[in-house]
This record gives sequence, structure tokens and C-alpha cells, in this order.
Amino acid sequence: MRTLPYLFLALFLYGCIDAYTPKGVESLSRLLVVEGNITDGESVFRLSRSIALDAFFVQEETTVDHASLYVEQDNGERLEGVFREKGTYIVSTGSLEANRKYRLHIAVDGEVYCSEYLSPIFTAGIDSITSVKERIGEPVQIRLYTHDPEDRSKYYMWNYKEFWEVKAELYATYGPWEGEFIDFSRYSKYNTYYCWARDSSQGLIMASSERQSENVIDHKITEIYSGDRRLSEYYCIEVNQHQVRQETYDYYANVQKNVEQTGDLFSSIPSELKGNISCISDPDLPVIGFCDVTTTVRERFYIIDLYDGYYESPMQFCHDSITESQQFHLSCLRFVCLLYKYNW
Repeated sequence: MRTLPYLFLALFLYGCIDAYTPKGVESLSRLLVVEGNITDGESVFRLSRSIALDAFFVQEETTVDHASLYVEQDNGERLEGVFREKGTYIVSTGSLEANRKYRLHIAVDGEVYCSEYLSPIFTAGIDSITSVKERIGEPVQIRLYTHDPEDRSKYYMWNYKEFWEVKAELYATYGPWEGEFIDFSRYSKYNTYYCWARDSSQGLIMASSERQSENVIDHKITEIYSGDRRLSEYYCIEVNQHQVRQETYDYYANVQKNVEQTGDLFSSIPSELKGNISCISDPDLPVIGFCDVTTTVRERFYIIDLYDGYYESPMQFCHDSITESQQFHLSCLRFVCLLYKYNW
């Protein structure tokens, strides 16, 4: 019975606790989020809607697929954007002119948004991309070196695409395919031995030379575990480099802090993300995004396992221990398949 007072006390305290909802949280949801910069060639923009801090479960689509978007020059010329998929819009911008200023124009859901007019930054070239592996068992680092003697900007951002080829651990000579038993020739459409895949960078890759005496960058773009199949045959990475303004860099540094706090770029808004895009039809309506104007420098780098030898196969021990057994069973399987194929 001595526990009864504590039970009543617990019930009393529980009844005194109310859920706390910070003021203004509801106003942070459904804000327009703009990702992308105006660059030469093709400019890619992604539009979505923000989610408030208290939105634990999202039941509606956050991408914006029905906007009207174009890039506008200060002489009035427009470059229309084309919707591709999942909130992504493409603008064929061609070459950027040094004596022109550019801005992004978006119309969606009865509101009009514009970025600030900016002149282009002409990005310095990439000096080199290298791969580094310190010792056995260590990951392979992909590092980039660049410098800008003209000191156009000390702030850099990168993204990349990667492509690779892998081979199956075992080669299947024959097998079923769409109801038939066929020869899996590795040089035909029935190939099951060679495979190819691709991916792209998911997070923010940024660096600055502001604390250095010279505008020189040596930065890790990504790293790959030495047992990753991407390194097993042929690997290619295509890196895009942009020099950006300090305001752009500071904005994305804030975004990066947001990622570390919540795990997603714009899933919720723990801190203010003030960019250079505003709603001109309703100046009191916040917008999330920063649109810089900068050219793109692109460079490819290849890793070929035959020459580089970075790959450490996790199957190596298995292969060494049962190779003879595998070969015997595969030989038996080939023989049975031949009997089946030619009705012997």
C-alpha cells in the first residue's frame, strides 16, 4: 500500500503535462523550396514543399510538378524551363554572357517568385582528380585539386555522377529465360555475366580557401570501401565543379547544418534558411532557396582494377577454399544442360 501515494502523484503529474508546440511552426510547412543554380549548358532546378518541425508523418507529395519556370536575362530575354519528373525542371541556358545578369522566375499556385539578378562567375578549371588508398583494408579516396589565380571566388561546390561495371562471381553458361533453356552468351542480349550501374552524389560537397594565403583546394570528393563491387572492374566518376558567391556558400553551410540535425536537406526547418529568392506577389511569404549564377567545369576520372588493384574481394577466401569443388559441379551442370538443349 506504500506505493499508492506514488501512483496518485504520478497520475497527477501526468495530467499536468501538456504538449508544447512552438509558435510559428505551422507557418513553416508547405513553403516553396528551390534547389539549383543557373549555369551554362543545362540548368537543373528541383521544386518541392517544406515540412514543418512537428510533421512526423508525411502523407502528401512534397514535389511541385505544375510550376511555370524560366530563366530571365536583364535584357528581358527568357529561357523557358521544361518539366521532367518529380519536381525537376530543365532550362537550356547555353553559354552565359559576362555582361549580362540572370535570375530565376517561378509561377506556381497563384504566386510568383524571383531570384536576385546576378552576373555569372566563370569557374576555374579542375587541375586533377586522383585516387588514394593508404594501406590494405583502407577505403579508396577520390580527391580533387584546383586553384584560381584570378581569385574570382574562394568558395567551391561539387556534385558527381558515377558509373561502374561488375561481373558475376560465377559464370552461368546455360539457364532458363522466358520459358526457354538458352545459352547465356556474355556477348548477347542474354548476358548475365557483365552488369553496369550508375549513381550520383546525394549530399553537399563544399570547401573554401578563405583561410589560406592562396586560392588552392585539395578536397576529398568521396570515398569507396575497398571491398565495394564498384571497384571490382571498371569505375568512372564525373565531377562537376562550381565556384559560388560567399552568400551561396553560407546558405548551403546552414543547409548542411540542417542535414546534420534532421537527416534530410529540407524535410524540416530547425533554423532559418534565408536565401536570395523572394515572393514578389506576396512579400510576406517566405521562400527557401538560393539561386547563384555560375559556370560548370566537368572532369572524369577512371579506376581500372586490372591496373590500380584497389579492390579487395570479400569472396576471395571463399574462392580459394572451394574452387575445385565449384569447378567440378559447374562442369556437371554444363554437361546436363547440353543434354537438355540437344535432347540427347
